[in-house]
Formats: sequence, structure tokens, C-alpha cells
Amino acid sequence: MGGRKFSWLWAAVAAVLLLSGCVSAGEGASTCTVVFEDDPELFFYNQIYETPRGGDVTVTVGVPTGRRIATVSFDRYTVSGKTGYSASYDYYDLILHDVRYPAVVRLTTSPALTTVYTAGEGQGETITVQEDSPRLSPNTLPWRGQFSREGFLAVGWNTAPDGSGVHIGFGSRGAREDGEETLTLYPQWLPCTPEEAFTWTERDGGAVITGYDGREGDLVIPETLGGLPVTAIAAGAFGAVTADTVALPPTLTAVEPGAFSALTAEHLYLFDTLEQVDEASLGDYAITRLHLNAVKDPAYSGTYFDTFPDKADYLRSVAEEDKLVLFCGSSARFGYDSPMLAEAFPDYEVVNMGVYAYANMLPQARIVLHYMKEGDILLHSPELDAIGQQFCGSTALDKETFCMTESNYDLLALLDCREFTNLWGAFGAFQAARADMEPRSYADSPALYDEDGNRQEQATYNRYGDYILYRENNLSGENFGIKRAFYNASHITEADWQGINAMYDSFAAKGVSVYFTYSPRSRTSISEDSTEVSITELDALFRQKLHAPVISDIQSSLMDPLYFYATDNHLSTEGAQIHTAQVIDDLRRALEGGA
Repeated sequence: MGGRKFSWLWAAVAAVLLLSGCVSAGEGASTCTVVFEDDPELFFYNQIYETPRGGDVTVTVGVPTGRRIATVSFDRYTVSGKTGYSASYDYYDLILHDVRYPAVVRLTTSPALTTVYTAGEGQGETITVQEDSPRLSPNTLPWRGQFSREGFLAVGWNTAPDGSGVHIGFGSRGAREDGEETLTLYPQWLPCTPEEAFTWTERDGGAVITGYDGREGDLVIPETLGGLPVTAIAAGAFGAVTADTVALPPTLTAVEPGAFSALTAEHLYLFDTLEQVDEASLGDYAITRLHLNAVKDPAYSGTYFDTFPDKADYLRSVAEEDKLVLFCGSSARFGYDSPMLAEAFPDYEVVNMGVYAYANMLPQARIVLHYMKEGDILLHSPELDAIGQQFCGSTALDKETFCMTESNYDLLALLDCREFTNLWGAFGAFQAARADMEPRSYADSPALYDEDGNRQEQATYNRYGDYILYRENNLSGENFGIKRAFYNASHITEADWQGINAMYDSFAAKGVSVYFTYSPRSRTSISEDSTEVSITELDALFRQKLHAPVISDIQSSLMDPLYFYATDNHLSTEGAQIHTAQVIDDLRRALEGGA
């Protein structure tokens, strides 16, 4: 029907929509009509859809080659990556989520996003990429030696040819200015430390660094020594190194324990080809900013870990707006109906940052804090089966931090690594874990897959970060796992209390209002020592010790097992709506001064 005029039909249907609203489609049900407005530029197989109230509408749209969908006159939608093409059109799936009212939807297009990679002050052929990514910010190219410059090491992309612009790590994501359709990037070059500063030996066709003369200034290890690729740094090769910038080359695969006696650097550049490294490799290290560059294809794309960079992209896109940020683990991914929150609090952009409960929350908090401002709201709901990770009582990084930033390593550069321990132990564990995984593509967005990694025809996440695939109620009332939540104060250490309050204080210092609400939990899946008395005592302790108001009722958060799906803290679709309605009431009361 696309490309053919049907103004009379659109006008007739629009009139019906305005008069009728959603209409009954049988006992206990209703349907809504969605019409896609005619546009001679676009191709539709169908432009009129019926959907049950609250359902999704998926439509295939043909967009002229070289253009993209720019705007959709519907608040809750997802656009897929390119699903096909013909001589004149590229095809995309557009999904309208949670259609509750009849709608006439208008689409507009604009030129497709393009990234141009050019050598700048180096050598190499210009590469032009017409972006076809379902993500808000497309990934840049990983480093594959596309460009070269004798005596220099490339450590990322830059928006200026001389490296004075915005740095974007290889494979990471660059934010475009509003309306910026073409982004031109150049390699960012650092002059290498001269070969004569190193001693090395040959091993298996590579150069292994065995010594360094300790000269002052930046340490930039070249890719080759004596014509051999630098593949390893031997134990004892470096003493105590202090420099503003240290850079390790992409050829490097191993840094042996004791390779550095100490390393202090404001900026450390390295590549994900470094596979053998542990906490002893860099000695007594103090790294301020870690810049990790991608050479390898991602392994975690499409998984729930991969939702974190997408959520961070959305958070960054609304950084200047007033925001309501939902913050905890996967109980938030499954536990909120963000369109309900957006409707209840129209002055705030809603962002669901929940990913995974068993990852240290502290580095996630630091990344979230970077994009928040005065007047924002942080709604924190830590899971009580993961107190050690959720209360920020530990500064030890874990491999999950790297799993969650793999498709945008630049998020790691937002951390001050001096605040954390186990940096190299965590990175080494991450590298070991993904060594046995099949490589994937940055285009494998988690919105294309369910929680178990199965490809879906409909989007599984909305733009807010909620997991929206329909989840049935637990009619059997069973418990799904043996992991229990602890509603007994004896399981919370003083370090836990200090950690969570220090985290709250950091947000408050930036003018963010922090509120605590209990995460939902199946009432029958709590620990044996979580008695009615201990639950009451724990609630009183939270209200006494936390540096944030407790806005919810602890008993209400312990819900009927009926409303959980697959685990004892992942709500069913109906459960998420019930929980969100309660949170809306609690938060509204708190904002009105009743908490």
C-alpha cells in the first residue's frame, strides 16, 4: 500500500478512531486500531493493524536506500537493524509497544548515519560505513590495523586529525551531536618510546620484553621490536614506572606476574588482545583512567549483560533532562512497567538501569552518577539475596563489570580505578571466560533476544530498559531456585552499611534525590532465619541507618509466588504492573512530603 495515495481511507479511519477509542473484541477483551499515515517515500505491506489493548504492533517498513527512520509519532517504539533490502529500499521492523489507545502514526526519515574513518596523520585508505545498528549509538570499528604511522601507536579514534578532539576507544560508541549524520574519525596516535629503551628476547616468533632503561616521560610500547611483534612482558622487566600516559600495543598477549614492580599512570591504554594478566602483573599499581580498546569481536552481545551499555546510551541521551532512574539488579529489569511511571511522572525521563544483581554495584553507580544532575531522582532497590554486591561494601572489581561494558569499553574510562581493587584479576577472569565463547556482532542487540538467548520476532526491551516479553503468572506457586533472600539484619555488615550510604552520599552531593524501595521477592523464597520479627526489625534498621528515605512497605514487597516468572525475584508481566502501581503511589507520596 506504501507509495499509493489513500488519503480518503486515512481520513475515514482517523474519524472512526477519534469517535470510538478501543472497542470490544469479545468478552473481557478490547482491541485498538493503529493506522500508519501514508507517505509516498515509504513502503508498507500493511498500514492498518488491530491489536489487543496493551499489545504490541510490529510493522515492516521499507525505507529508501541511504535513508533511515528519524522520528515516530508514538512514544514507545523500537526500530530493528536492517532486516532486508531490495533495489530501492532497506527494510526495518518497527515495533510499537503497549498500545493502549487507537493511534494514527506518522514516520519521518532522514539521511542514514554514516561514519568515515580516515588516516589523518597516518597512512591508509579511507573507510566509509553506513551504519546499520539497532542501538542508539552505533559502535565504532575495532582496531584491525586499518591505518599505520611509523614510530607511533594508535590508541583509539578521535574526532580531530591531530588527536585534540573527542577520544573514542576502538569498538566503543561515540555520541553524535544533534542532527550530525556523518561522523568523521581519525586514529589517535601516540609517539612510541624508542626501541633502544628496551631489551628483549625472541620467543615463538615474538619479542618478549625483558628490560627497560627507566627513562622519564610517557611509556608507549611499540608494536614491534627488532622487526618482531611484541607479544609478552617478562617478570622483572619493569621496575616502578610513573607516567602520565602508559600504552600497551595490540600485539601484546601476556604480562607475566611481577612484570612491573609498580605502575602509576593517569591514563593507561591497552587492548582486549591481552589475555594473560593477573593482580600481580603490574605490581603496586595506581591507574586513574583505563582506556580499553577492542580488537576482538564481542562475545556478550545480545545477552542481558549487554543491556548495560544500551541503558547507559539512553541515560546519556537524556543527561540534561530531569530523570527518574531505577537502579538495582535484574529485579528492576523484570520489575517495572516504565511507561506507567512515565505517565505518572511526566516531568521526568524514566531510565531502567537494572541489569544483574550479582555484579558489584559500585562501578555501575559511578557510571550512572556521571550522567546525573541536580533535580534527578535515583530510586534504589537492592536485592537482599545479593547484599555483598548490591550494598557497595566492596571495592573489588569483578569480571561481570567487564562483561557489562564489553560493547562500550569507554564506560570503564568513567571510573577512577584508584577507587577499586582487583582490576587485573577481574580483567583476567573476563578474558578467560570469553576465550571459550563464540564471537558475535555488535549488531546482536539484547532487544532481539529473550533472557535465554533465543532470537525473538518482537522486541524484548523497550527504550526505557524494561524487559517486556510477555511473562505468564506462576500458576503452580512453586519456588524456582534454592537461592534465598536475607531479611535478617545479621547478614548486613558494617562495611555494607558504610558502602550503601557512601554511594547515596555521592549522589546527594550532586543534587540527586535518592529514595530506597524494597525490591520484589517471592514471599516463600526467603531464608529460614527471616522471621516476621526479623523482617520488622530489618525494616526499622533500614529507616534508621540509611542516608535515604525508605518509601515502601517491606511486607508489600514480599509478594505472592503467583506473580513471579522463572526466578523468585523476576516478576511476571502482571506482577510488574502491580509492583509499579505500588511504587507510583509510594514515590508520589514521598515527593509530596509524606515519606
